[in-house]
Amino acid sequence: MEKNEWIRERETIKMSAVSWAVSGSIGRRAGVAPVTGASSTAPKTGKTLRMKAARVAADLSQADLAAAVGATRQTIGLIEAGGYNPTLKLCIAICKTLGCTLDDLFWEESE
Repeated sequence: MEKNEWIRERETIKMSAVSWAVSGSIGRRAGVAPVTGASSTAPKTGKTLRMKAARVAADLSQADLAAAVGATRQTIGLIEAGGYNPTLKLCIAICKTLGCTLDDLFWEESE
């Protein structure tokens, strides 16, 4: 098998694993639940913008916040992008670290 064929096959396997994970077919990582229908182009909502603004105001990078709350930098980035719906435990840890309340960061007023 040529190197390019091997790489394509590996990528196909990765894509299958990702689709199983998103559909809930395999176990979820602690602290992170996939959002149904989420994509990398998910629209930024008020809560995601408020979280990023609070993080920047606290002079923390995504990696710094992730280390403080026991998550990965990618998880923080996905939350800010609207790609993941964090658990309540993770939301509380983020709020404590940023010195905000759950209402400040995550509550969305209904219209």
